[in-house]
This record gives sequence, structure tokens and C-alpha cells, in this order.
Amino acid sequence: GGGGSVYQNRGVYTLFDGSIRAVATLATMGIGTGRTIQGFGSPQLFDRSVVFYDDVDLVIYTDVNGTLERLIGPGDVIDGRTIRGVYMGPNSRSGNDLAFLAVSTSATEATSDIYIAHIPAPATLAPLALAGLLATRRARRAGTGRA
Repeated sequence: GGGGSVYQNRGVYTLFDGSIRAVATLATMGIGTGRTIQGFGSPQLFDRSVVFYDDVDLVIYTDVNGTLERLIGPGDVIDGRTIRGVYMGPNSRSGNDLAFLAVSTSATEATSDIYIAHIPAPATLAPLALAGLLATRRARRAGTGRA
């Protein structure tokens, strides 16, 4: 028989052209987390790609290039601030843009900012890199708090 429990088959899947493909399951290693993916919050479909949020490790993943890639999460740096966690909701998508909240710290402050990531269409893909995909712009300052 096959391996793994039904529980480990929980995940994010796509169905295109009659073919089911696992994007990520609970048996999939997270990228930069040191453990398997723990949650599958707010999956968003972008053409033939998926973006979802690991709501335990606070990481956003995508399969925009056909394989699982980390979009943003703890330890990444935006605007000179180290990300402590990211959050996205079920209605974070508008066209090919994805809005997410990033909680970050710098040497002098802790902030929560809303960013926009542009998710390219598969036919126009270049290699996915945080700097390229997150050609981000700060939409608005959501607040300031303590680290």
C-alpha cells in the first residue's frame, strides 16, 4: 500500500486539465522553517498558480513557477526591517495582486505594514525571487507596536 496517513494528505491541491496535483501537504517540508508545513490558510488561486498561508509558521507560499516556493515569512527583510510574521486573509487577492500584513522590526521600532505582491501569470514567468516578486509598495501604515 501507499504511505502516510489520511491526515498527512491534508493540503492544497490543484485540478487542471483533468489532473490533480498536490501543491503542498502536511508531509511537505516548509522552506526556511526546519519542519513540515503546519497549516493551509486562505488559499488564493491566481490563474493556474496558488498562494497560501501557513497560519502556524506565518509564512506565505506559492507555486507560481510550478514548484513550491516561499514568498515571504519570518527572517526575511523588507524595507530594512526583519519580518517576524506575515498574515493574509481569505480576500487578499485583487487581480494579480496579493495584499498581506507584515509585522517587522528594525533597530529602533516594531511596525505592522500592508504590502502588495504582484503574482505574475505563468506564461510570463521569470525566476521567482523575493526582490523581484515583491516589487512591493507600502499601501498604508497599519500601526506601530513594541517588539
